[in-house]
Amino acid sequence: MTTQLTSATAVPAHTGPAGADVFVSPVPVAIDAPTRWTFTLLRANAGLSVAFLGLAFVFRDGLDPVVWIRAAGVTLLALMSLRWAARMRSGARSAWLRMLWVSVVGPIGIAALVLLPGPYPMWARVEQAVQGLLLLGVAWTVTRPQVRARIAKASVKKSR
Repeated sequence: MTTQLTSATAVPAHTGPAGADVFVSPVPVAIDAPTRWTFTLLRANAGLSVAFLGLAFVFRDGLDPVVWIRAAGVTLLALMSLRWAARMRSGARSAWLRMLWVSVVGPIGIAALVLLPGPYPMWARVEQAVQGLLLLGVAWTVTRPQVRARIAKASVKKSR
């Protein structure tokens, strides 16, 4: 038996193998395509960040400490960005501004890291370049009219 979500409570989606109801958790906010893409890109970014940190651990012998610091900082920022995106989805203007700043300024810093000489091995430069491209995608998605309209509506509601 399949039912549609009509309220903020969980409803049975179907009966499981032992006859128990299996529940679907509802989505309280309608998610538009740019927001879905934002989350997809940020999850990929977080995955790359964790991989970067893991590779830094595997190749720890002979790595400059700045690589470790960068890997830890990038991972932390990627996880924080997921939280900001969740708040942005519900209309938090401050979270939207943080996402905008990180997604615009981040690729500039990454470009400097990739192009200028420094202590980063080639694998770290390639990983950071891919992350920069993902962040440019996030910058594009958070500036879409649907996202900006939701942020504007939410800030008007809060000011009343």
